[in-house]
Amino acid sequence: MARALPGYGLVHDIAATVLGSLLGPKARVLVVGAGTGTDILRLGGVHPGWRFVGVDPAADMLAVAPERFAAHPGLAERVQLVEGSVAALDPNAPLFDAALCLLVTHFLPDTPQGKAALLRETARRLRPQAPLLLADFSAPYDGLPAPALLETAWVHWQRERDLSEEAIERGLAYAQRAIAPVTPARLAALLAETGFGPPQRVMQALHVHGWLTHRETTP
Repeated sequence: MARALPGYGLVHDIAATVLGSLLGPKARVLVVGAGTGTDILRLGGVHPGWRFVGVDPAADMLAVAPERFAAHPGLAERVQLVEGSVAALDPNAPLFDAALCLLVTHFLPDTPQGKAALLRETARRLRPQAPLLLADFSAPYDGLPAPALLETAWVHWQRERDLSEEAIERGLAYAQRAIAPVTPARLAALLAETGFGPPQRVMQALHVHGWLTHRETTP
């Protein structure tokens, strides 16, 4: 993924830096779309007092994570992995101090059962004023370079990293088929509808934007 997506590593680095600036030495962090554990590895390695719950519907990806955690003594004991959605979490469990949702919501449709449902369920698991770090592809908007330029730059990035033309074409086709991005204005509206405050941009790499928001109201 790091070779195919500009800013992939930066997304995780910025998320770790921002959360590290906001949270204390002990914290419970919800990782939405935990996948193979990249977010948890990045955060858990530098914050030995943090505990994590990672959720993901992809059992095959979650199965890889424990193998990666095993290379870092003590990390696995601080992690709980849950197959499913945020809605599958125990509603009576203690509220989380923060949440990460990196490169996840752009795969969901902009419907009440899609992006809004995930954000609302995430808000319900956070304590008041807890931060949420989001990163997703953005839809075109005034101030963003033309889509054709962004795509050309994206292709150039991948060629520089020796991806084959076939792999590049597959990636572009997948992005067009699978990703449902929204504009920053629409994202702000979605967050307001689901219990969060206004988003603040903390990073951008071509199409990918990173945002910081906070849980404000009961969703």
